[in-house]
Amino acid sequence: MVTFRKYNMKVEFYSLTNFATTRRSLEYVIFARWPEDGCDWIHPDDVKTARRLIPGRRVFAKSQTDAEYQVYEYGEESFRALPRMQLRVPGDGLLIGDRVEVRSRLGRRRPIIARIAEMKWDQYNRRIAYRLRYRQLASSLLYGEDDFIHILPPNLPDFELETTIPVPDDETLESEYTFMPSEKPE
Repeated sequence: MVTFRKYNMKVEFYSLTNFATTRRSLEYVIFARWPEDGCDWIHPDDVKTARRLIPGRRVFAKSQTDAEYQVYEYGEESFRALPRMQLRVPGDGLLIGDRVEVRSRLGRRRPIIARIAEMKWDQYNRRIAYRLRYRQLASSLLYGEDDFIHILPPNLPDFELETTIPVPDDETLESEYTFMPSEKPE
């Protein structure tokens, strides 16, 4: 927050370089195949959600345990299942919905701040590939963790410049301004 005394104006600046990198220690898994023995390993209330999300290349964050079941999250969706047929993958500490700043790569890409929309496992490169959402549009490119400069927490305000300039009355006008001795009006 910067205050300009002469104009009684407060301007709030946000700088991307001031934000610390946010990393989470999460365990990531994928379900590449559906088990042959049915769906008794999935919590009965979550069978419909699990059938829609798996099998595939989606990367799930394994968060908490619900008694004997593990909770697997993919963005806003989650399901509970026993730890079967899952393949652990190395993670970057990111989740769907996190804000990231994309590197420009010496001007080859446009540097943007976007949200992670999808997380898919890239078998060829053995890493997580991220699809980003910028201005409500999903990117056609897939990014790796090394394409991001800063990892920003999802609850930051939008980057805007807010100014308030009140109009002073005549009495406060002279007391608010600081004049040099040679410039002071008579």
